[in-house]
Parts: sequence; structure tokens; C-alpha cells
Amino acid sequence: MNGNGHVPQSVIDEWRRAQTISVPADIKRLPDGDVPKIVALMSCPRLGWTDNFKCAQSVFMSLGIGMLVDSGVFWGQGLSRLMKLCADKGIQYVITLDYDSIFTKEHVARLYQLMNENPEVDAIVPVQVKRESNASMFTMRRDSDELELLNTAKAEEFMKPLTQIVTGHFGLTIIRSSSLTRLHKPWFKSEPDINGEWEAGHIDEDIYFWLNGFSVGWKVCLANEVRIGHLQRIITWPKSDFTPQFQYISGWQNSGQPEVF
Repeated sequence: MNGNGHVPQSVIDEWRRAQTISVPADIKRLPDGDVPKIVALMSCPRLGWTDNFKCAQSVFMSLGIGMLVDSGVFWGQGLSRLMKLCADKGIQYVITLDYDSIFTKEHVARLYQLMNENPEVDAIVPVQVKRESNASMFTMRRDSDELELLNTAKAEEFMKPLTQIVTGHFGLTIIRSSSLTRLHKPWFKSEPDINGEWEAGHIDEDIYFWLNGFSVGWKVCLANEVRIGHLQRIITWPKSDFTPQFQYISGWQNSGQPEVF
């Protein structure tokens, strides 16, 4: 470590020179022929929800949309590679997928329609609820030059097809590929908190991407009519009348079995 507590640049440079980086051709190339207008992208673990994959295959096959997958632990790196591939090939739109989203072909069709109808928009995010939470995964800001996030918003803000937001998610998000070239590189990056730790105040890769877009003037919108599902793990306990009582996994880990009546 150097005096600032960082790995010296010379060590990083030597590590880069020592590596041989290979990209598996079978998952990183697009089919020969005409460039498709839209491609679905998924960066996912090597093991995941089969229900999600069946959903994605069924929906995109029915719409004639191809799908590229990158698997491994480095989620942001995989998605960045796939996005760059599509941007370099001149594909008009990419749809990013998480490995735990559930959606229909009508959801995809509506996102596509909204992008075509709003050429000034760079990305459109569907409504999706955060796991083990009552909150949806997006943030908004006040009408000012500062990045001042809102804690609450009026209901009328969402009584229209699109509402401008700052950060979203990648569960079924459509992005204009040409807009990617305006982002600072790297597109995805994790940042620790001010103490160099991963506690409250750190920035995850996905949020960094959206803040990157905000910094270059991206217009990102929430599609209020497009509401997709979010797979999550729960425990079902039988109550005394044999009806179910549900518990999130985190509740079990923190408190054990709930009191069941």
C-alpha cells in the first residue's frame, strides 16, 4: 500500500500486463446478417431462478428478440461488455434483465412503444418492488440544479405514462444504445463509503451507472403502467388453522420462526 492506503498504480499496471483476458466467443457474438433493432441482455450468476429464465425465453422468443447472456460473479463487468457490443454494432435498443424478474410480452411491447414515442428519453425503467420491502426501486429529485433526492412524491406525478427519475434498476429496462457513448467510463463501478468501507453511504455498481447518466444529462423515466414481478425467497409457516403465514428469509435469519397462531 502507498501512503494514501491505496494499491500503487505500478502494481495494478503489472497485474494488467500479466493477465490474458479472453472473451468466450459463443456468448459474445451477435448472429451474422442484418443488425437487429433490439436485443435483450442478461448478466447473471452461474446458478439462478429457472422460472426467470423460462419467462425470458418464452417472452423474447414470441417477440423475435434475441438474448445475450454473460454469467459470472462480476455482474457489472458482464453487462458492460454486452452493452458495448450492442452499441458498437449499431443496435438501436437494449433491454437489460435481472435474473429474478418476471414479465410478459405486453410489458416489453409497451416499453418499446414508449421509447419510440419519446426520442428525447435515454432509458425507461418499469415499476418493480424491492425485495423484502414496500418500496419500489427508483429515486426522484427536486426541480433544481442540485442532486437533491425526494423522500416522497405526489400521486399525480405517476398518473401519466412516464415520470422522470434519477436512479432505477435493470430488471427489464430499455436503453437507447447510442446514449451509452455519452457515459463516462467505466459505466459500472462500486464506491465505498467515506471510510473506505461498505456500510451506509457506499455506492453499488447499478446506482453508479444511473448517477453516471445523470452527470451527462441523461433523461431516465419510470414507465408507470409497466409493473413487473420480482422473484424472492420466502418461508411459508402453517398457522393453527392450517392457513399460511409468510416470512422473509431475513426475518428468519434475524429472529427465527415467527409466533404462529
